[in-house]
Order: sequence, then structure tokens, then C-alpha cells
Amino acid sequence: MDKYLEVVDHKLYLNPASKSLVTESVYSTYEQGVLRINKLIDNEALKIDDSGNIVSVDYAPPTPSIGGITTNSFGNFYNWGYALTLTNQETKDLSYALTAAATSAGAITAVMGLIPTPPTKLAQAISYIVGAGYGYIASELSYKNNGRGVTLNFHYALSYQITSN
Repeated sequence: MDKYLEVVDHKLYLNPASKSLVTESVYSTYEQGVLRINKLIDNEALKIDDSGNIVSVDYAPPTPSIGGITTNSFGNFYNWGYALTLTNQETKDLSYALTAAATSAGAITAVMGLIPTPPTKLAQAISYIVGAGYGYIASELSYKNNGRGVTLNFHYALSYQITSN
């Protein structure tokens, strides 16, 4: 599909000829990605450089400071979304933080179960779903971290994928 993505006047375009080569779902995913990238270009958050690469505007890599925290993570925008690569320790830290958040959400859900009003029951259901989501992602991070970290792929179609490095 990459050969059907064109840069014209520093904007990304999807050649309609590619529609017959892939399923409607795949084409729609690419189409939404192109629209979102172009919107970010319009908002001056991204730009397409002279080599045709999509880059963020005014990006400055993290620099160490006394008492500050910097990461070794690396991220990049692609035509399908954003990829964030984390080191082994960063993956462990994120997994731990998400596990703690899931545990907290579980405690809040339990407390809300003691209040029998409809708005609280709705909040309880939302808290349960959020906590389960955090727990699932934390487990997937731990499982796929083989000592070399993971890459989180965030797709413009509002989905994600975690792969081992």
C-alpha cells in the first residue's frame, strides 16, 4: 500500500487505485490515517519534510537534568499510526503502573458497589471496564517483554498492538 501513498504539496494522499487491491476495511483504515495525518499537518503538529518523511514539528529529544527523569523510548509516526518503542525497564515500569491503576480501579469499583444509586452504578460499571483494560494491557506488556522491551503500535483506527523487541 505504501506505493499508493503520495505526497503532494506537503500533504499525504491515498491513490484511489489502491481500493481494488485490498479489502474495504484495510482501505478505510488507510483512508482514516491519511485524513488524521493531514489534519495534524493543518494544525501544525506534523509536517512532511522534503524527503517525504512525516515528522513532528519542533520536536526536541529528552535531555537529562539534575533530578529529572528521561527515557530511552523512541517513537515515530507512520502512515498507519504511531509506534512507541520501550526498553526492558520502561516496559516493566509501565506494566507496574498499569497494574497499580487496575488495582485502584478495582478498589473504587468495590466501594461504589456499596452505594445503590443509578449514577453510582454507572460509574461502577465504567470503573470496572477501565480497571479490566488496565489489567489486560499490563499483563500483555509483561508477557511480551522478553528482556528487550516492547513496541506499542497505536493505529489511527483506534486499535493497538504490542510486539516484543
